[in-house]
Parts: sequence; structure tokens; C-alpha cells
Amino acid sequence: MRTYRIFGLIILPLLASCAPGNPGITSTPYVTDSTNPPASMPPPTELVVPTRVPRPTISPPTGTPPPELINLMGLPAGIYLAVAEPGGLVAINIDGTPLGFFALGEIGIPAISPDLTTLAYDTTGGHFAFLHLDTGAEILFEPYDMTRGRPSWSPWPHLLAVNGVNMNEAIQPHVGIIDMVEMSYTRLVDWAEGQHSPSWSPDGHWIAFTSDMAREDLTRDLYLLDTSCLSSLSSCAGSIEGPLLAGTAFDYSSPSWSPDSRLLAFGCGQFDGQNEIERVCIMDLASRSIVRMLDTDQDTAYVYPSSWSPDGRWLAVVDPYPGRTGLMDPDTGELTWIIDRPFVFWVDRRTPGR
Repeated sequence: MRTYRIFGLIILPLLASCAPGNPGITSTPYVTDSTNPPASMPPPTELVVPTRVPRPTISPPTGTPPPELINLMGLPAGIYLAVAEPGGLVAINIDGTPLGFFALGEIGIPAISPDLTTLAYDTTGGHFAFLHLDTGAEILFEPYDMTRGRPSWSPWPHLLAVNGVNMNEAIQPHVGIIDMVEMSYTRLVDWAEGQHSPSWSPDGHWIAFTSDMAREDLTRDLYLLDTSCLSSLSSCAGSIEGPLLAGTAFDYSSPSWSPDSRLLAFGCGQFDGQNEIERVCIMDLASRSIVRMLDTDQDTAYVYPSSWSPDGRWLAVVDPYPGRTGLMDPDTGELTWIIDRPFVFWVDRRTPGR
């Protein structure tokens, strides 16, 4: 049985992308052939050299053998969740029943590729890494030129959006794209105020993110980047729409797309003078308006609407203190906590051969 490890990462909540190609979903794909990305991309601002590194091993406590790993591709057809344990990543059923580890070590801020073969994550040393679950090979982006994190996969397994921070230039993050084939990195948005939590839509057409660019109180607005700019040699600065909900008193965070790319869920906090009231808002993409505002538990200090389930039935939400995962009905707001571990991403095994 193979044992893969990722070490030294801090457990944090995650917003992860949903995989495309869900049966029963009707949407207009951004490209004619959804297996291929846009034909060309702007010249990369940075080229990186992949470095394969030996994965260190940690001896378990005396008398405690490491757990055997399950193969995500071997799970029965269905939808599962991945949560972070102190010892690694665990797959669970929709009712919270653990199925077993599929990666070992202290795991944080990971995202999984649409084909369920590759984990993307940032390491303790500031590198960005990929772990191929089928072989156990880990690839680091070298040289270490900036901190990258909060990955969000596109519908294509080799392209993903990330936050990047170059500490020599600024302390605010920007939005960029990693191309695993070219092993390149391209900055898409580079405002002085920074951008946060990129989320690539399942149809490939949009990258949603938040920014405090238009506000003086450091709260964040919601923005959309039209990815058609990736097929031209022009800058993507002119392809940004937003702020979408200007004039409101809400602080927006953690955008997550519905499987058909028609709805966008995100956190919407509002300060009442003493405390910040947290809700989950859902925006209709066509009208660019909030169509539902769902209250969370009154005893919960902060809830992240982490990710929409691949079938659109649930929103996975995370309460980072103490670190638990719940399922919210996006129509009614009914919230059920299923496990005292933080959610990291969905695992869609409904499609045969995946």
C-alpha cells in the first residue's frame, strides 16, 4: 500500500472548486471542446522549473503503524467530502462517516484536480507544490520567488488560479494562473490593494475574487474576471467586472460557484456596531443580484461557505473555531453539522472512469 505525505502545513479552511461535467447540468461551455483550454495565454510573467523532491518520511510513534491509504479512484460511484485531520486528509461520506486517509501529514489549503489525480497546495517553506496521488511524486515550483496559495482548479487539469504574493514588491496578494504543462506563472490582476480567494467557474468562463480596492474600511467587494482575455496577448485588466455589489454594507468573502456556473455563493458579513453578523449570500450571475441571504448559527462566530457540492444539493460550510464541517441547503439555509473536522474539497465519483 502506497503512503504519501505532505508536511508542515497549517490547517485552514478552504474554498475549493467544483469539478465540471456533472450529469443533468445544462450550461453553455466557454470552449467548444471542454477538454481543451483556451488556445493561447498571455506571455507568462515568470517561468519556473519543476523540481522533484524526495518526500521525507516520519516515523510513527512506537507501536503505531501508519494508516493504510484508500484510493479515491476506487471509491464507489457517488459524492464524498475530504476533511483535514491532524494526520492527513480523510475521505468521508455525506453523513460524516470516515472512509479512510488518502494522504498523510499535516494538510492545509489543498485543492484537487478535476480528474482527482493531483493535489495542489502551499508548503511551510513558502513553496507551491503538486502531489500526484497515483505515483506519490511531489513537484515543487522553483525557484522560490513568491508565496502562492489558495488554489482553484479550472475545468482543465493543468490550469489553476492562485493567490500570489511577492514580498519584495508588496504585501497584498494578486491573482495569477499556474500552467502545469508549460510550468509557467502568469499574473492576471495586480492591483495595489490586492485580490483574494480566486474561484474558477466550472464552465471555465469566469474567475471570481474579492478585493478591498474600492473601499476605505478594508472590507471587500466581489469581482469577476472574464477568462476570454487568456486567449489574447492583451492584459486581463480590461476584462474585470466590478465591484458587483457596490453600495452595500457587507463584507464579501470566499466565493464558490454552483455546478452550472449560474449561481455564486459567498460569505456576506455585516457589522452591527458590536459584532459582525455572518450570512451566506447567493448571487444570480445573469442579473448580478443577490437572490438569497441565508442566516448561519447564532452561536457561530464565523462561517466560510467553502464549496458547492458537485450535484448542487449542498453548500459545504466551515466553522474554523473549533474546526467543523456542515452542510447547508442553498434553498432554505438549513444547516447540519456533520463532523468536527474542517472541510477541504468535494470528491466527485459519479462519472464512470473517474
